[in-house]
Amino acid sequence: MLGMRPTEVDHPLMFDKESNSTVRTVDVDPGALDTFELDVLQRIPSSAVQRHGPSKIAGVNPKALNALGLELPERTAIGFPHCMLARNSLPPEHGRLLEVVVGNRYKMLPRQKDGGGRCRHEWTMYIMLPGFQASKSMMVDHVIYNLHPTFSPNTYTKRSPNFELTCVGWGTFQVSCIVHWNPALGLQPSTVAHELVFEEFGGQTSATISVSPRRLQFFA
Repeated sequence: MLGMRPTEVDHPLMFDKESNSTVRTVDVDPGALDTFELDVLQRIPSSAVQRHGPSKIAGVNPKALNALGLELPERTAIGFPHCMLARNSLPPEHGRLLEVVVGNRYKMLPRQKDGGGRCRHEWTMYIMLPGFQASKSMMVDHVIYNLHPTFSPNTYTKRSPNFELTCVGWGTFQVSCIVHWNPALGLQPSTVAHELVFEEFGGQTSATISVSPRRLQFFA
């Protein structure tokens, strides 16, 4: 996969307390290294990454992960907000802007007698990745929706490939959408706050994050 010939290193044995090591550097094609990195990450179940971190997964060499720069920070318990959306966190030459759209569809339901004559509203939350919609199920691992505290439960997790959430309520409020990405993208979770829109076509909230072009190319 790396496209390299075997590397030979001569090492003189040293029998003392400090021992000895021999270091040799080799040239590696960055594109081939990215491909290898993606292959390693795709073989690691995302659920295992969240529970243990890559270095604690059986069959995965921690030193190899560290050499590839794949050691991920330990996940903390999900709260609200978990993290804010990183806008333009990398210089243009190091990152490509990826648009994330969070929105809701809307449908008005018939009035109910026990609802005091108020209209009930059915709304469906969804996410879109313009330009990468066909790869959305691979790029996004799962999405967490935090609703108004009056809902019970008020936190829902949707996993690939269906990230939609349909609920029924009485009024509008702000929904916090936390997007957890495929580890191959090297991104922290991104939070987008969307205010529900109860109109014919619903509403959308758009935001952008900066992604490594080399990592993003595998999902193009």
